[in-house]
Formats: sequence, structure tokens, C-alpha cells
Amino acid sequence: MPKPKIPRKNKRFQPVYAAYMAHKLKKGVSKIEIAKALERKGGNFATIRQYLTNLFPRTELKRLMTQENKTLNEAIDILLWRYRESVMSKVERSAIGKKSWEGKTPEERSAIAIRREAAKTPEERSAIAIRREAAKTPEERSAIAIRREAAKTPEERSAIMRKIWGSRTPEERSAIVRKAWESRTPEERSAIARKSRETRRKLWDARISKVSYIENLPVLNLIPEKERISFLQKYMERFWETRATNEDAKLDLFSLRSFSKRTDFEDIKIEYQIAILEALSKWDGKTNLDTLVSDALIYRLIQYFSMQKRYYGLLSRMDLDTAEIVKERIKRGIVSKKKNRW
Repeated sequence: MPKPKIPRKNKRFQPVYAAYMAHKLKKGVSKIEIAKALERKGGNFATIRQYLTNLFPRTELKRLMTQENKTLNEAIDILLWRYRESVMSKVERSAIGKKSWEGKTPEERSAIAIRREAAKTPEERSAIAIRREAAKTPEERSAIAIRREAAKTPEERSAIMRKIWGSRTPEERSAIVRKAWESRTPEERSAIARKSRETRRKLWDARISKVSYIENLPVLNLIPEKERISFLQKYMERFWETRATNEDAKLDLFSLRSFSKRTDFEDIKIEYQIAILEALSKWDGKTNLDTLVSDALIYRLIQYFSMQKRYYGLLSRMDLDTAEIVKERIKRGIVSKKKNRW
């Protein structure tokens, strides 16, 4: 509703007159009769009539009664209070609001705060947040950040760090790692390297055990020889383009195509074929054949690459992103020449 136009120069038009008009309207007196009665007391009929129209518009009274299910008297009171708030000073409104707020229970205050927050637009919330942040001292900001960090769980902190790290470019990550490494002492570097080797050893042992069951499976030969040859061709075609994976142990192996430029490619191809045939001969007819073949292939090729550091380190972690990085480095010819000290 637009703010009513209040004739400020006429001292007769004060809230007490608005209360008088509201009282008469509640009794069913028409606006014209109210204006005539006040004219007899020295007011101007046209001004009073206009004042009544602005203060108690018929359309707003109807809207309050229909949309908000208010009675006529309640609608008049609502418009009267709007007017009173409009003529009060900020100090008066603040005093009334403070007194009203102090008289409410914590539950009522919380409900009011929730309604006010829900009524704000995103732009208003953003502007309020900016003003509040600008009003804080550096010490207050630091204390708030410390409290927020202390309230987070280790999983939340880890997720945030992963998100931040994932948003950086490879160059930024490399620079951060290099700077952190250069800031350490030789003793710290040695301890980190030793701990990393031990961790990878444990991870290697734990993950290799996930697929080592292949070694102890009995040979059943449930698949006829002709079908075995057919399966072999299909799996070789599949592994030429795709990886062999083990979801339970989170193990991955490069596709056969990735090794095509190696001098020992034919040896690796034979390892693929032997692993697939071994899995086909040990299949019991109940387990998932694709899983069995993948596990057998991973187990055999891990053993094949176990003495080569770049593959040994990769297969110890079995991380897809790391695998892609290693493949890219191999493609560019960037390969570590350090001997394997494991």
C-alpha cells in the first residue's frame, strides 16, 4: 500500500484525529458524514475527505477482508497502525519495537526472525552480509574463522581441501608441492619419503591380496575349448580399448592399447592372453565371469610390472587420475630415471 499523504501543515491532522475517524468508521458512519462533522469543528471538508480516502482506502479494506480474512474493524485497525507508524519518529518506533520485543518469549522471537529472513530477497541477504562483514575487526574475523574450522568434522575438512585442490591447475599444484618440499629440512624429507614408501608397501600388500585369490582357484574347465577361444577373442578386443578393473579393491590397469609402443608389447599381449585363459579355466559357473577375468588380468600384470618402478608405484595406488597423469608423462617422454630402491 502506498504511504498516505499527510497534510503536515494542518496541526489538526494528528494521530488522535485518525483514531477518531477509525472509531467512527467502525460504527458505520460514512466518510462524508465524518468529514462534515469535522468541518463543523473548523476543518476543511475537501482536505478531510481526501485524508480519509488516503488513510482508509476502500480497495485496501476490501483486500484485507477478502485475502487475509480480516473483519472490517480489524482492517481499519491495521490501516490505523500503518498511519501511526508513518508519523512516528525513528526514536519512537525504536522504543516501541524494543519494548514489544522484550515482552516476547524466545520462541516468538525465533519465529519472527525466521519469517523476516524468509521474506528477504537474495540481494538483501547479500547486502546485509557484506555490511556485517565490513563492520567486523580483523580479530573478530579471525576468531569466527577459528570457531568455524573447529566445528567441522575431519570428513568435512577433507572434502573442502579436495575441492580446493581440484579447482587448481596442474601448474599451481606443482608449484605448491615444490614450494612445500623446498621449505622442509633434509631430515623431514627423508622421513616423508620413508613413510611414503611404507604406506605404499602396505597399500600394495592390501590391494594385491584382493586379487591373489585367483592363484588358489581350482582348474574346472567348464567352458569347452571352442567357446574358450571365442571368449578369449572377445576379451582381447574389449581390453584393447578399455581397462581391467576391480571395483571392490579399486584396482585399475591400463588397456592393452596403452602398451602398444613398448618394445615388450608382444610379451604383455601374451600375459593378457594367459590371464584370460586362466580365468576361463577356473570359472565355476556361478561367479561373474567378467569380474573373474579382470581380477586375473590385474593379478598377472601386477606381477609382470612389479620390478618396474613407474608401474609399480602406479599399481600400488591404482588411482585413475594418477594413471592418466602417468600415461601423459610417458607419452611426452617424461619418465623418472631413478632406480627402484624398493
